[in-house]
Amino acid sequence: MSEIIANGTSKKAFAYIRVSTSGQAEEGLGLEIQREHILNYAKEHNLEIVKIYSDEGVSGTIKDRPGIIALLQAIDDNGVRDVVTHSQSRLSRDLGVSLWLEVQFEKRNVKLHYSSEPNFDSPNDPMGTALKHIKAVFCQLEKDTITLRLLSGRRQKASHGEFSGGRPAFGYKAQNGALTIDPAQAKIVKKIFSLRKKGLTMQAIADKLNSQGLKGRGKKFYASTVQYLLDNREKTYSGIVKYGSVKAQGVHQPIR
Repeated sequence: MSEIIANGTSKKAFAYIRVSTSGQAEEGLGLEIQREHILNYAKEHNLEIVKIYSDEGVSGTIKDRPGIIALLQAIDDNGVRDVVTHSQSRLSRDLGVSLWLEVQFEKRNVKLHYSSEPNFDSPNDPMGTALKHIKAVFCQLEKDTITLRLLSGRRQKASHGEFSGGRPAFGYKAQNGALTIDPAQAKIVKKIFSLRKKGLTMQAIADKLNSQGLKGRGKKFYASTVQYLLDNREKTYSGIVKYGSVKAQGVHQPIR
């Protein structure tokens, strides 16, 4: 995504902003806050932000983000050689991706500006280069720490039989962090169990459900869909919570 901005100053620059799905909550660092910081920085440093490129809900561990790819293409096409972003972490929290982006900017002779962190202006300064790399390492460390914390929290929830996150099994919905039965979907799950008990094949069950106009999350049923739900019969549908190696009796109501 991108938006065109102009603040009437002299030197043209592009800007880049990003939030990931988890990053929208952390630090309160939303797109609008990043945008405001960048525009203030540009005003103070005599830069005209002609376009802002953004990636919303996209992880910084991915290289081929729409906003980043569009930014690099625009640099190639328009000759703009200054890019402003809020911080190193908005470009990436992954060390490998950070180094890849550094190469992309350097070979295009782009000067990168951080609106909320110190800038290392000289590409020929060994200390500046080292500090940039150290920043990238700490961004990776922060990302790994957040991931570990999330995994630890989910494992702990699962060990207590609580819903550990992710997409609920068909037949359930997540409400206030807990699994509750979705009556319409649960009825279909019970029907599948009943038809299988009568000896129908997966394909026959799928055909019967489709002929009755029943759908699984808006889609028609396939034999593979039916198989997946039946495979879950002795887990979630029996009241069991499983997350990785953790398995416990769940607090949610079974579907039998």
